[in-house]
Amino acid sequence: MKKFSQVGKSIIRQDGFAKVTGQAKYADDINFPDQLFGVMVRLPVAHAKINKVDYSKIADNPDLSAICDWHDIPGSNRIGIIKKDQPIFSDDKIVTPGDVVGMLIGESESELLKLREKIDLEFEELPVLSDPTQSLLPDAPLIHPELGSNPESIHHAENRGAGFGITIDKGTNRTGGTGRLIWRQR
Repeated sequence: MKKFSQVGKSIIRQDGFAKVTGQAKYADDINFPDQLFGVMVRLPVAHAKINKVDYSKIADNPDLSAICDWHDIPGSNRIGIIKKDQPIFSDDKIVTPGDVVGMLIGESESELLKLREKIDLEFEELPVLSDPTQSLLPDAPLIHPELGSNPESIHHAENRGAGFGITIDKGTNRTGGTGRLIWRQR
């Protein structure tokens, strides 16, 4: 049987010292001459129908190099690993607080942040589902109405080479803040 040199042993992170001493460089620490910054435009709610996004108050501002939104995406504005249902830039509604409506591009991040406040956003707030078990109730608001119901939680983790797998159907599955589940319609 092959002996492993790392399995079951503590490993010192190569970047650990630099991170805890503040010496590590992150993307925000790197600057180039003539670089541009991007500031995302989001709605201040978690779930809403977008009625209007009006950039006219800032369109001619010299601090703004460009505005990008769903109109600027060639081809489909939808991406996704299992189902192409996640918009690159939200066009009709948002379903999470992180959904991006547009992006302002310019030479000064601080000026872009000020310009972002001048964008005219009109939206209709929709009910929020914050508990997965409530999302399965018959009268729960639909996040994706085109599916006809909110999906059941189904998590598959398979490794056929090792001969093991796990499937959870209609069960309770809790994960930490960074855990991910794949939800699909059955």
